[in-house]
Amino acid sequence: MKLNYFILLDGKYPRLNLSAAGSTRHFAKGSKVSIVCLDFNEIEIAVFEGRIDFTITNPAVYVNLEYIYGATRIATLKDQGEELASSQFGGVLFTRSDSTDIRSLYDVRGKALAGVDRTSFGGWLILWRLLQQSGINPYNDPAAVRSLGSHRKVVVDVLNGTTDVGIVRTGILEQMTLEGLIDRSSYLVINQQEAPYFPYVLSTELYPQWALAKMYHVGNELAEQMMFTFFDINLNSEAARRARIQGWTIPLDYYPVHLCLRELKTGPYRYLNAPPPPLTVGQLYREYRSWVWGGTALFLVIFEVMMYMFIFNRKLSATTFKLCREHQKREQTVAELNEFKTTLDNVRDSVFMFDPETLQFLYVNQGGLDQVGYTIEEMRQLTPLAIKPDLSETQFREMLAPLRDATIDSFTFITRHQRKDGTFLPVEVFLQHIDLPHFFCLHNEMGQVILNILVNAAHAINDKTGSGGEEQKGRITIHTRSVDQQVEITIADTGGGIPAAIASRIFDPFFTTKEVGRGTGQSLAICHDIVVSKHGDTIDFMSTEGEGTSFIVRLPVDENHR
Repeated sequence: MKLNYFILLDGKYPRLNLSAAGSTRHFAKGSKVSIVCLDFNEIEIAVFEGRIDFTITNPAVYVNLEYIYGATRIATLKDQGEELASSQFGGVLFTRSDSTDIRSLYDVRGKALAGVDRTSFGGWLILWRLLQQSGINPYNDPAAVRSLGSHRKVVVDVLNGTTDVGIVRTGILEQMTLEGLIDRSSYLVINQQEAPYFPYVLSTELYPQWALAKMYHVGNELAEQMMFTFFDINLNSEAARRARIQGWTIPLDYYPVHLCLRELKTGPYRYLNAPPPPLTVGQLYREYRSWVWGGTALFLVIFEVMMYMFIFNRKLSATTFKLCREHQKREQTVAELNEFKTTLDNVRDSVFMFDPETLQFLYVNQGGLDQVGYTIEEMRQLTPLAIKPDLSETQFREMLAPLRDATIDSFTFITRHQRKDGTFLPVEVFLQHIDLPHFFCLHNEMGQVILNILVNAAHAINDKTGSGGEEQKGRITIHTRSVDQQVEITIADTGGGIPAAIASRIFDPFFTTKEVGRGTGQSLAICHDIVVSKHGDTIDFMSTEGEGTSFIVRLPVDENHR
């Protein structure tokens, strides 16, 4: 098996050695993995010739391989920022801070530009799209556009005054500043965007990071082995430290990359609207310059050319039709995915967590913040009494006493919340006390398990209730308890349940009952691998068809902190 590891020319991602990733246990004994580093021009040839089984490429190259050769993404890179990790990136348009005539995007018109390469996604294409959307065509003066082959060369070129404006991917300026190569005050970011939880300065929208993809001929079993091997790479592994990444996560949606390349008419979209090249007079002359064949031979040659053109046009029409059909299917799949995302965004239930001793709020979700009108920082300084003025502290603690004494598990009551602006809102409150001992887990991976189960539960409820009103809303309940030296986390939903005929297969990789584009069949397989393989614990489920499903995750108690 060969793995192609595709590396940018500035060396941001050094060679990845799977043995340094800390886990090759997912491969059969005796398996061999070879890493091949190719440049932009070599990769498509290698894939076409079938010399590559997996690729790690920038988003534009992956989309080209997906569209033309049927590549399938199985993981997305998580880059390591100074403070936060991100599985997305964008482009930065910058100039020298002392360039008084360049302060906005529209000032770039007519200026000299420097980028990495005209095939580089972060170092040229996404900024080209931004300029084109603003009515600026950098190719009106091709001499004003320079390709320097490296992000760092672009930064040095601009700061030295050789070029007016530079184009690099996010993170380059911060890395060079951290290394002491440049000063933060020496450059100005043009069209700077605000992106919450994104660690770098940014001029464009965000796009998914590099993709790990399997080629069309690679089977699911081998793809699963490779996927789990890369999921084993974490922030503390040697491979992650060398590559300055945090690891890998489930594959993101690469449709924004398709939109970018389609607008620019490049990558897999460069030939869709182009007519076949005409046959020139020079070609005809070179084809038929030998007249010694006489009239009969000339007639046969012309007839042969006509037949060739006829077959070529038929094949071209069939290929164009096939590409259009595939594009329509992809658009339909993305539309259905966006519809599901919209359904999740519309669930605005409020969640408040507070310390039963001090009553201080520990966490409030976005629905809760929208309900009461406070920021999360303000909520952490408040107690439930601040939004429930009808209750005194003594009354509220008396309400909590049965929960803390384990007399009851939970209860629901009707009250009203006072918003920050002084108005009141009637609410139904579901109150539950969580008191668990310390237990062992990898918190990032366990968070992924809970997230995957919650998304599946939301799918199941949506499939059952459809777009019904309030009376058809479903419920997802999370319950925890300590039993026999173990902590149980139960996530139950009121969806349609799991049919008995497929119950034994739900943890199989790539098994799904959802329509194309809505699910990859990987989420529950990932949950099983994290809980069973990485933690040595158990994940089970109980389901009643037509009523719902409960997933139970069991983890060991830490005896030293009981």
